[in-house]
Amino acid sequence: MPTSSLGEPLWPHPQRLPLGGGFTGYCTAPGHERYSPTDDELRDGCNVGYAVRCPQLPPDRSADANRFRVTQAGAEVNVFHCSELRHAPVAQASLRFDLAAQTWTASHPDACLQRQAECALESWLAQRPSPRGSEPISRS
Repeated sequence: MPTSSLGEPLWPHPQRLPLGGGFTGYCTAPGHERYSPTDDELRDGCNVGYAVRCPQLPPDRSADANRFRVTQAGAEVNVFHCSELRHAPVAQASLRFDLAAQTWTASHPDACLQRQAECALESWLAQRPSPRGSEPISRS
């Protein structure tokens, strides 16, 4: 579960990561809830997807990785999500964020996936010039 952007990047090109940047957070794997990964674990596993060497990774899981793609159409931003298992897509969703209203108009029911989508959007917005008076993303 990503909680905040990493101040110091642990990769040469953090914008290439699945969430568009590096994040710190805590584990949500059953039996390891609230475990805080080390910098090495964040760098080599949590932030890159397919962390098959992670000792907390449950053997019976619905996905190995989550990927996000962000596009904009006017004031609406689409955050496309795809979950992968053994390098094949197993689930997808299209989430929407209204820039003018600063609110999600279509969100994901899974709190962790929704938070990952928020992080992907934050990273995407941070890489673009922001208009004057723009506000941070609302989590509502």
